[in-house]
Amino acid sequence: MKSLRLWNVRGFEDTGVIPLRPLTLLVGQNAAGKSTVARWLPLLRQSVVRSTPAPLLWYVEGGDVDFGGADRTVRRRQVEMGFEVALDPPPLRLPTKPPDHVEVVIDASTPTGRVSRVVLSNHGDRAEIRFEGDNIKSVSVRGTDFAVDRGAEAGASHIIPVLPRQPWGRTHWWLDTELGKALISWVSNLSHGRATPQRRAAIAANLPWAPQRSFRAEAARSDLPSFAEAITGSSPADLEPLRRAVAARSAVELLPLVDDLLRKEALRVGYIGPFRKNPNRYERMSAISTDFVDVAGANLPMVLRSMEQDELDALSEWSTDALGFGVRLSGGEHIEVSITQPGIPDVNIIDTGFGYSQVLPVIVALWRAQLRARTLVVEQPELHLHPALQSRLGAVFAATATAETKLVVETHSLALVNAVGAAIEEGSLSADDVTLALFERAADGVNAVRLGTFGKDGRVEDLPSGFLSG
Repeated sequence: MKSLRLWNVRGFEDTGVIPLRPLTLLVGQNAAGKSTVARWLPLLRQSVVRSTPAPLLWYVEGGDVDFGGADRTVRRRQVEMGFEVALDPPPLRLPTKPPDHVEVVIDASTPTGRVSRVVLSNHGDRAEIRFEGDNIKSVSVRGTDFAVDRGAEAGASHIIPVLPRQPWGRTHWWLDTELGKALISWVSNLSHGRATPQRRAAIAANLPWAPQRSFRAEAARSDLPSFAEAITGSSPADLEPLRRAVAARSAVELLPLVDDLLRKEALRVGYIGPFRKNPNRYERMSAISTDFVDVAGANLPMVLRSMEQDELDALSEWSTDALGFGVRLSGGEHIEVSITQPGIPDVNIIDTGFGYSQVLPVIVALWRAQLRARTLVVEQPELHLHPALQSRLGAVFAATATAETKLVVETHSLALVNAVGAAIEEGSLSADDVTLALFERAADGVNAVRLGTFGKDGRVEDLPSGFLSG
């Protein structure tokens, strides 16, 4: 995902578009909405890894995040809320390219909520797909409405409802809809009377969603000479009704692809929350998942145990170079995690400074993220760390963030933020690779987000009100 926007979510009327660059810093006073934004990505992942009839799994026992329910997440006195993301899909050979932006509108009148609309932005158009119950009700493109009335698949790890797979032998799902009638009518008007209904349907099915300026050229590639000739002789304004119908058909057909892209992005998200598990002297071996460091770092010993010795050594060396300490594992059925430092005997993690046990899950999750091209969301990574170590951690974030390893960091640490600014100032990090989202809470309780900047000395020029004082 390249950006995120929330509206009517908790204290936000509208966050505006927050670019998700290689490093995104969420900064501001308490209760200004930083965690709401930070936890939206883990919410999407939580909704995908567990099957649910709802569009989003707002709460689950043992889950990563707890939004309570749709009715508790929507802003007060509102019944709809939504989120919008900018997608960055891989190159695909498709007749119609995936949309640039996807907006999902949720009816929050019930605890589970339901998707009431999905808006796909493509080629300068906004195709608004409306849902009613389990049906795709209609599609609107540039003020023109097309009735659809087709069943949709929702829930079961789908983030948005999608068009079901068509029965064997049925190739044109839209043929007997009002949308289909509009498409066939336009194709018929532009082709000679000898074209069979099957040929006209095939032409309508192959027309691509294209911009106004290029739709005529795309449509004129038809292998039916009379249709291609009629298209070439028509003005863009004459073809606009047909183009809108094609956009509506394409938007519905893109829903499965969009859902798949959202799901894949969600599955890439790792999350370390603001509360980390207290360490134990020994941890008993367990068969819990080690693909991700979990929200509280509870599975950290098992994640370390799952590594080959070469990887564990490389992790420890990297951590020592970056933060001044490494990690060593020993034991069999009962695992002992020790902190290593140059020139100092190894110490069991419970016998050393508490800050080490709190930052180690962050370091290991960051190591895994850069190896596996993931997005990592971290809340308050600076917990129990001295400001000097907070600064070094900020430098680690600045050095690690890439287009493949995106970091979203919610923090109250000015030392960490200034370390990122220093990396920008010295040229090791581009300002274009950093989003500084500043959160503020107005007197009326409405949260707001604005994008900040770093000054010439690498310091934040416009910190939110109350960041350093009451």
